[in-house]
Amino acid sequence: LLPNAYYAKHVRPWYEMGFAYLWAAALETGLYLLLPLAWVGMRARLRQSRDGIYALPLLLVGVHMAYVARIGGDHFAYRPLDFYWPLLSLPAAVGIVHLASRLAEGARRLGLAAPLAAAGTRIWAPVLFAPVLFYCSAVQSLLFHKTRAKHRRAFIRINEQNADWLLAAPGMPMVAAVSNDLRKKNLMRSVGGSSMGHAFYADRQLWAWRPYEKMERGIIPDDAVASAAGIGIFSYYLPDLTVIDTLGLTDAVIARNPVTTPNQNRRIAHDRTPPAGYLEQRGLNFEPFPAAADINEAFQQGAKYALQVGPGLWMPFNSPDGQWVRDRFSGQDLRIRP
Repeated sequence: LLPNAYYAKHVRPWYEMGFAYLWAAALETGLYLLLPLAWVGMRARLRQSRDGIYALPLLLVGVHMAYVARIGGDHFAYRPLDFYWPLLSLPAAVGIVHLASRLAEGARRLGLAAPLAAAGTRIWAPVLFAPVLFYCSAVQSLLFHKTRAKHRRAFIRINEQNADWLLAAPGMPMVAAVSNDLRKKNLMRSVGGSSMGHAFYADRQLWAWRPYEKMERGIIPDDAVASAAGIGIFSYYLPDLTVIDTLGLTDAVIARNPVTTPNQNRRIAHDRTPPAGYLEQRGLNFEPFPAAADINEAFQQGAKYALQVGPGLWMPFNSPDGQWVRDRFSGQDLRIRP
């Protein structure tokens, strides 16, 4: 009843990483403020108009957070939580307005200075909204820009050297310290990887495999079978090649192969492996390498074979079956490394 990717990624309940993932997300995206504000908005609407419609977003988000906690979070940053923001935005805004009205009323009752006492909800609401916006976006914005600047840096520690302005805000030193610990813990288990980090990985993959789009179709034999752990870009530029996804995302057998690794040693979405003998049974016989511009570059990658597949375009590859290589690529410009 569920997509194959669910079975490939969900091995068993993993609440430890699920809670760490959600806490890290809450600190980076301001959920620790948005959820209480949405709750205030729900209560305000319920009291004023006997309308409990704002309970629905909180119910949906709460049920989904329980599911995310159970499966251990996600490998790619906070994408499973994307639908939270539109659902929570209106109740949270109503919560801010309600609190602003209470502040305005309190100022009048206490007889504060005339400007404060005269300030109504339209003044107090923006005053409340400004810090909410800051605390909900500052950490994530900082990490986004620092990761982009550091390129391959997988972990950015927030400290006085790179975020003195952020740590000057009340409460932010504690938020930053907890966020640092959670993100480091998550990184060890491949949980919640930054979007910029994955973008840099994708760029490297594109640089390596994109030249094959110039290769004519039909050069790769019909019975060539390869395997890879990250098949998205690799197999896109080699569309004639049968590729077995060794993580099981596109393979029902691997997606259900039992995992004995204890949770404390797991890496989310990277736990499934092919059953013993499965790759051989599928006829694994071809291991292509990234494209090369000449024969020397092709062999420098460590491949045994190199095939010219276009002007200034070579495909290095390995194969356990030398006879299959000679038979399938007979008559083509095939080179064998000395």
